Amino acid sequence: MVVEGVRGSDVLNLIRQTHAAAAAEVQSVHAQLDELEGATRENVRRRGETIVQLAKHYLPDMSDESVGQSFSGVRDELARVLEEKKQREQQLHAMWEQALDRRATLEGSLDEATVELNDCVQRRGELEQRLADILADDQQFADASDEAIAAEAELARNEQRVAESRQEASDKLPAYRRSRMFQYLLENGYGTQAYKKRGLVRRLDRWVARLVDFERSKRSYNFLCVTPELMAAEVERRRSEFDALMERVDAIERRHSDEIGLTAALEAGVAAGARRDALVANIQQEQHARDEAERLLEELNSDRSEFYARAVAKMKQFLETVQQSALEAHAAATPSPEDDRLAAELAALSGDLDQTQQQASDLRGSLGVRQRQMADLADLSRKFRESEFDSYRSVFSGGFDPRPHLESFLAGRTSKQQLWHTLRQAQQFLPQMVEQRWERTPVGLDNDFSYVLMRILAEAAGAMVDHASRRGGGGLTLPPAPRRRSGAQRPPSVRRKARGGFTSGRGF
Repeated sequence: MVVEGVRGSDVLNLIRQTHAAAAAEVQSVHAQLDELEGATRENVRRRGETIVQLAKHYLPDMSDESVGQSFSGVRDELARVLEEKKQREQQLHAMWEQALDRRATLEGSLDEATVELNDCVQRRGELEQRLADILADDQQFADASDEAIAAEAELARNEQRVAESRQEASDKLPAYRRSRMFQYLLENGYGTQAYKKRGLVRRLDRWVARLVDFERSKRSYNFLCVTPELMAAEVERRRSEFDALMERVDAIERRHSDEIGLTAALEAGVAAGARRDALVANIQQEQHARDEAERLLEELNSDRSEFYARAVAKMKQFLETVQQSALEAHAAATPSPEDDRLAAELAALSGDLDQTQQQASDLRGSLGVRQRQMADLADLSRKFRESEFDSYRSVFSGGFDPRPHLESFLAGRTSKQQLWHTLRQAQQFLPQMVEQRWERTPVGLDNDFSYVLMRILAEAAGAMVDHASRRGGGGLTLPPAPRRRSGAQRPPSVRRKARGGFTSGRGF
């Protein structure tokens, strides 16, 4: 199989690299926020001590002890709130890291399962090609399949006749049932040994029979009542014969499939596909756990946090007791240089605190953006693999470069939905062996027969139609793909869907 365009696995690696870059930036912002938080704590401590010193000079109605106790109380409470917040943050980070570790382990297993599955896909293609060549040279298979195809075509015509007969009965029987005179004679057994009428009634019934042409009407009525079901019973008998013919064809294919190792290869592929599907589902669960931890962390570091609300309430309570503006105004009105120095220091600390808080607010904003982008990229990676765009057969159209689209996403110009739509539009699955050999896909391939067998039968049926047309048999159409009754069973090792086959999607 020649791969054209950009491989799906290469696009997935770029998505992962973009996610890793966003994660590194998130960690850097967290580190900067930790530094700002430390600076804020130190600033608040110094600012509170300065307020206490000024309050001792200029609030005669408040004792030194009460001021000190007030500041000590709020300081201790803020320390407790901060400690609780840090503990909660550590718990959420642990949850986040655990989900990340579990997902990384699962993704490693998924990478291994994907490699194994891609090997199975390649092996399947090679063996299916070999099987097709073997069957093409098997005269017993050719004779049996020709007989089965002819029987299927005749069965389809018979089924059509049954449907037409039932429709005719549905259209015409109501008229007979609405005729009171016809039903009267029919119910009394007129014209049969069961008819017992005598005298005038018998003469009147004979007159009614001539009036409704009872003998001819009764023959038509019996035909409409009985014939469709008799025809259906005959079709069912012929369907059983057809199933037996298809079993012969199927058995030849299974024998060759077993001999060349295709059956074992398909069994291995089905098992590998089941493992991959399970891993994809588990990764989705871990993604949900990680998303929830990220949401709680974002809320913890926002003004919606319960810890933030408690800290603000305590600080407000303290500042209501000690008014900083009154202290600064009093200091300016006195000649003492000490209180002027304290007031200037207090103003500088307040300015630094405002600046630090603004920086922290800006960082939290960018942190929220990057965290959402990380979640979007993780979700994109999950959808990419759920859609099996990382399979061996998945490629992106020639000239497609995902990097500008990922850069546009990081810059905020492209949404996750737009990025996913772009990827979907550019992606395609390379044809499988049988899709390369036969472009025309017959109807009904998703059934109990193997894909190779169905393709060969469809090709044979097409050849029969073409041959008949060349001999002047115009009006012929391609017979429907051979079918198996719903109750029929066959070894699952050689069964697979027309599209894909080893997993729930189309890629493998």
